[in-house]
Amino acid sequence: YVFVVNLIGVHALVLAAKQVLSTNKFTVELYAAYTIFYIIGTFGATHVPVVGWTPLKSLEQLGPCAAFFGYQLLWLCEVLGKKQVRARVGFMGG
Repeated sequence: YVFVVNLIGVHALVLAAKQVLSTNKFTVELYAAYTIFYIIGTFGATHVPVVGWTPLKSLEQLGPCAAFFGYQLLWLCEVLGKKQVRARVGFMGG
């Protein structure tokens, strides 16, 4: 479980880095896919009696958590960037 979760987190980060560095854009589809995967997967894992709160407390699973918060940061930067562009266009337009 830990290996697969870490592998998916690293894969998602590599895809995001490749996309942002090559096209200077962030896709919402990749953000939504990983965010939904992380939230549902973590929620489901915490409800298994043997696992408990381990996904949130274990250092072994810090990578997927960092990937999740990295995606949240990228999304926030994308939203704020679009808001600034709209404000500039609105200011210049009239």
